[in-house]
Amino acid sequence: MTSTDSNSDNSRDTISRVGDAMEANPLAVLAGGAAVGLLAGLAIPRTEREAALLGPVGKRMTAAATAAAAAARDTGLAELEAHGISGKAAKAQVNRLFEGVVDAAGTAGQAAASAAAEKAKTPAK
Repeated sequence: MTSTDSNSDNSRDTISRVGDAMEANPLAVLAGGAAVGLLAGLAIPRTEREAALLGPVGKRMTAAATAAAAAARDTGLAELEAHGISGKAAKAQVNRLFEGVVDAAGTAGQAAASAAAEKAKTPAK
């Protein structure tokens, strides 16, 4: 097998893995594409003609996006409240979960220390 054949096989394997990852995470691919598009748009300078033609469109798009974000936030909060989940209740739940994790870690630590102490008392064979 030549170096070229090996490189070709490696390239095919890499392309296959990327394709599998794209199929498994389409939202990540969409977000990555949007980020690349945003960065490209920021890097390419605007012409005066573009500013004149697209300025009003950009303002309308910004207003629409702001309104959509506010509507999504309000709807999400209303949905959470409809299910009995308020900010206060969510915070209390997180606090209870955290306390449970801390208690479990403490208990596990004590059990490990006890087991180590018992092992140290047992004579070696």
